[in-house]
Amino acid sequence: MIIKKLSNQDQPIIRTFLEQDPMSNLYLIDLIDRQGIDYWGMHRWSGVFVENGDLVALNADIACAQPNQPCKLSVPVGDPAGCQLLGERTAKLGGCERLMAESEPADAFYQGLGTPKTRMNYREQLLFSNSTTDASSLLVRPATTKWEAVLIEYTALMRVEDEGYDPRERDLDLWTRTIQVLIAQKRILIHESNDEIVFVIEVGTRAKIGAQIGSTYVPPKFRNQGIGTKGMRGVINHLLKESQCITMLVNEDNKPAMRCYEKSGWKYHKDFLVIEMDVF
Repeated sequence: MIIKKLSNQDQPIIRTFLEQDPMSNLYLIDLIDRQGIDYWGMHRWSGVFVENGDLVALNADIACAQPNQPCKLSVPVGDPAGCQLLGERTAKLGGCERLMAESEPADAFYQGLGTPKTRMNYREQLLFSNSTTDASSLLVRPATTKWEAVLIEYTALMRVEDEGYDPRERDLDLWTRTIQVLIAQKRILIHESNDEIVFVIEVGTRAKIGAQIGSTYVPPKFRNQGIGTKGMRGVINHLLKESQCITMLVNEDNKPAMRCYEKSGWKYHKDFLVIEMDVF
């Protein structure tokens, strides 16, 4: 196996490789469409090739701000043995703060990193939906700046519930700017009632080939009323107007959420792994 640095010239073979499973690789496909490979030197793409020249594994190190410092995210795809080699490469270049990938490539890549100490390590299921529903649903719409202060709080509480930490405690200014950008990009969808937000969801990737949604949040006073299920149905109907399918990652230990999503029409696709390294 040979490791090669990938560039914009390699886009055709990269796309062909990723589009073997577009639902699993929506994030990277969208990244290529929006930013290409050589994004001002901020991302590092590497591929593993076998003797006949076929690409069998690749990895994207996202947001490599400083040399020999951890990148923000690594996303390996493909043959586990190749992904282990790619993990070794990333380790030599400074490592990563977060790893997200299908379970086998992620496990192999983590071994290649040298199994560093982690803050979080949990299994997720990639779910998908490609059909709208006539069942009872909520009308969702993009949030406006009117809700900025509320959403800075609610989206942070999403992270507390999903990942066990409050991003405001790390850097409140950075978190505020992040939510401002998401609102401007129409990537936070809400349902409101009586001038209160009762349902929130983030949209990560949004392209014609597919959309991927992130965390959801229902304020405690509105829980156990079916709002989560109806809200997710509304999201499906809203996003499928422009995208061929929708995917989402769900912590497999979150049984209430899994039941909600099954009722909303989501189906299982793949097992994923998310690891956050203890670099803070």
